[in-house]
Amino acid sequence: MLQIDCSIKLNQKIFKYKHHFELKNRCIGISGDSGCGKTTLLRIIAGLETNAQGNIKLNNEALQLSDENFIKPAFKRDIGFVFQDTRLFPHLTVLGNLKYALKRATTVKFSLEKVVEAFSLTPLLQRKPLMLSGGEKHRVAIARAILSSPQLLLMDEPLSGLDSAQKVELLKYLKYIKTQFDLSIIYVSHIEDELKTLSDEIIYLN
Repeated sequence: MLQIDCSIKLNQKIFKYKHHFELKNRCIGISGDSGCGKTTLLRIIAGLETNAQGNIKLNNEALQLSDENFIKPAFKRDIGFVFQDTRLFPHLTVLGNLKYALKRATTVKFSLEKVVEAFSLTPLLQRKPLMLSGGEKHRVAIARAILSSPQLLLMDEPLSGLDSAQKVELLKYLKYIKTQFDLSIIYVSHIEDELKTLSDEIIYLN
């Protein structure tokens, strides 16, 4: 269960969020027009928007309680985040990026071998990000997030910037996450077909 009741002012606009998400092994899709605050919602949950005011709890554990002046640092929230731009470490190989996630995991739920096999990464392990295609970078970024063994995986338009063939291929891997890994996912996209394919429930932001 994720409970969020908070607001934030950005660029003279006030965004208010009040949601209870039933998460257990489910994918919650988040949709809405451009600028409605989809990415901001993910950043607040992840602890990357520290100016947000209000309360957030994940599985009854407080992540933020503004009345008590408490905010849990992002690196302690046990939340994985897949960004649109992948944010792989350019100086590390694919293997180095994956091993970094394992080192940061508080509890290791998935082996490196299982995740590498699931995302067909063996031929890519010794390459650096500059040597990867867009689809390959996204696969590595998702695999890295999974290897951190998070309670919750946040995905911000992970198919953005890919061509049609790459999107079809990556969708297969995203479906695999739902069936093979015990992960709860909040998935942001403005593509309706994409959300219907992956989500157990879709929430539309105004």
